[in-house]
Amino acid sequence: MPLGGLIRCLLCRGNEAVSPVDESSAGISSGAEVVPLGRLQSNPAVRPFLSPASITLLPSLDGKQFEASVEYQRDHPPTRVSRSPEETASSPPTSSHFHGQIEEANINHVGGHYFDNRIAYTLSSPGPARDLGIDGESRRLLDELGKKSALGAVVNAEERAYAPRCLHETRTRVLNNLGEWSAAEGRWKDAKLLVLTGPAGHGKTAIMQSFAEQLLRRSRGTNIVIATFFFKATIPDQNQPKALVTTLAYQVAEHWPSFQDNIVSVIRDNVRILSTSLEHQMDHLLTGPIVRSHASPPSPPFVVICAVDGLDECDGDDAQSRVIRLLHTLSTIPNTRVVLASRPEFPIQSVLKSGMSGMLHIDLNKDYNAAGDIRQFTWVRLLEIRDKLLPSINRVSWPRERDAEQIADHSSGQFILAETAMKYVDDRRYDPRKRLEEVH
Repeated sequence: MPLGGLIRCLLCRGNEAVSPVDESSAGISSGAEVVPLGRLQSNPAVRPFLSPASITLLPSLDGKQFEASVEYQRDHPPTRVSRSPEETASSPPTSSHFHGQIEEANINHVGGHYFDNRIAYTLSSPGPARDLGIDGESRRLLDELGKKSALGAVVNAEERAYAPRCLHETRTRVLNNLGEWSAAEGRWKDAKLLVLTGPAGHGKTAIMQSFAEQLLRRSRGTNIVIATFFFKATIPDQNQPKALVTTLAYQVAEHWPSFQDNIVSVIRDNVRILSTSLEHQMDHLLTGPIVRSHASPPSPPFVVICAVDGLDECDGDDAQSRVIRLLHTLSTIPNTRVVLASRPEFPIQSVLKSGMSGMLHIDLNKDYNAAGDIRQFTWVRLLEIRDKLLPSINRVSWPRERDAEQIADHSSGQFILAETAMKYVDDRRYDPRKRLEEVH
């Protein structure tokens, strides 16, 4: 662009261009001096020609600002380059923040004035916020929900990296039955609230962890939403039900856009709802938004599956009974299923006798013979110990199959006994063959 045209572009009033400028009378030199960005200053002589409507403040590379006319704004839309500390503290970075490069060109000193004609080219790099269409206010409200949640109780939390899981080819029957139930198929298909009980050490948590992880893998790219909560007696926000509803709601909102819109609206209208009773939260943060989200369903509709483990690790009989009632309320919502695992404590037994609608009780200790699974578990673990601690021995000499059978017999259907024995044998400070003989 000729320099005269550049001056006319910069010296404009709103959308009305000023009269043509005579370059010679304006004292414009063709040998304009190119100056560093650090010397760019706002010149008072320019301001009388610019109305407030024609000015926008654009960030420079060093965080300062320069002014551009309406024409420049139209041709080169502004791009956020930096954020103030206050902005960063109030809302986390999202994909709307600048990703790209700025090409510098013609920062000139002309007739006593400085002009910056840089063009910002945006290289879009969408993040989660953009993918889900979350604006800043919605993101902030969801973050408030997250702060009231126990995210360490979620199945894929880092805190659960070392949680027990079912070894390959163990507990396959119960896992297959759970998979069928989650799809409203199989012999449990009519149960909306499925209650699994078993004594301590039976492997309930391993079953629930493996089942939830399988569901997460299978649900990718589908309209199935998985929400989990694992009670833990030794962790303050996981040994009580205070964060149960918010944690489940947060997970559903992560994967269901319509539900997310509904719950954001609820929190925006009354942020105090995050501190109300669990029954009130269940009504307004889970069941209500689910029902409203189904009012204009996609095809096929979303299905919500909630898995809650270790109710016996929730402190207090009253709290345990309250959790069961809350989960039963949730299970009555269309396209929603809930599975709960626990030891057969008093609150569970009371609920089983009450005959809640849509509930099915499965006694893992009676309905599933764990002896074969324990034998398989022990055999696989012994092979792993041999390969790790005795890599040079004759592979057929140790272990022997009868070693696994003996430990399975001694375990009396309790996985925890076999697991404890294997931890004893798996000690690199000792010969595992001698340690195994000690536990026979």
